[in-house]
Amino acid sequence: MMSFIRKSPFSRNEDPLDHMLTLLAVEAEKWGTPLNEMEKKLLATEAKASKPIPELFRIRVRDLILRILEREETEGIANDPMSFSGSVE
Repeated sequence: MMSFIRKSPFSRNEDPLDHMLTLLAVEAEKWGTPLNEMEKKLLATEAKASKPIPELFRIRVRDLILRILEREETEGIANDPMSFSGSVE
C-alpha cells in the first residue's frame, strides 16, 4: 500500500495552526463574537484532561468552524491547501 503525503503549502516560517487561528478569528469577528487574547491562547494550546475547554466556548468555536467549512464548500475552496480544511491536513 502506498501512502500519499501532500507537500505543505506553508513556508518554513508559516505555522498552519497560526493560519487556522487567524481564519477562525476573522470568522468570529464577522459574526460579531471576536476572540479575545485568552481565547486565542486557549485554542493554540494542546487540550488536557486536567484543564478542559469550557463547554460554552467549545460550542462557540465548533459553530464557527462549521460555518467556515460550509462556506468553503459552498465557495468551492474546500480543496484549496490554504483553506481552513486544507490547513487541517
